[in-house]
Amino acid sequence: MRSAPLTALLSRFMLLAVATIALPSFPALATEMAMSPHEPDYQCDPPVTQLDMNFCARDRWQAEDDRLDALYERLEPTLSDLAATALAEAQLAWAEYRDAECEFATSAYMGGSIAPLIYHDCRQALTAARADELAAYIDDRRPDAERSDFEELEGEQRAALYTLYFHMASNVPRSEDLSAADTAWTNYRYTVCELESILGQTSGRQNCRLRVTEQRLARLQNYLEQRR
Repeated sequence: MRSAPLTALLSRFMLLAVATIALPSFPALATEMAMSPHEPDYQCDPPVTQLDMNFCARDRWQAEDDRLDALYERLEPTLSDLAATALAEAQLAWAEYRDAECEFATSAYMGGSIAPLIYHDCRQALTAARADELAAYIDDRRPDAERSDFEELEGEQRAALYTLYFHMASNVPRSEDLSAADTAWTNYRYTVCELESILGQTSGRQNCRLRVTEQRLARLQNYLEQRR
């Protein structure tokens, strides 16, 4: 097993710090759920009350987060120093995107009892998708994109983003949250596609850009659909 360089170790330390403490400042109940040493009784098979649904959503996210951590620990020692550093940087960028995206997703429900459910469902979905990608890396696969025209896809993605901004023109805090999520996503796309280009396919970067943009477009379209 190779010895990781200092930069990779530092990057890994930053990643673990983010995963441990980087909870959004809201919703307050979601933070309390994550940090409180005492939990109320709740059931998940099936959930009945809103409290049940909130805590069950948290448990689903934590299960995916554990799966992601286990996959990372399997993958990282198999990589070259360059690829391991790129992986750590991509995971840090992904964690920042996850937090910003789920903060935006939850902001429409802030103050409501459903907010923790929305928050943890968002984290669960993004974490599951990233865990699937790490599993593909371990199997020496690259998840394929469905589209082939990046410029067309990017145009659709930006059009959906601007439409969402238009609908939220009177809500400055949500517009700012959307802007933060978009900035974090753009950085994540760049870093993860750098990683996939290092992992060894000539078309790795382009396929990655297409796939990650497809995922982003789907989320934006879902937000727009919820407004109808």
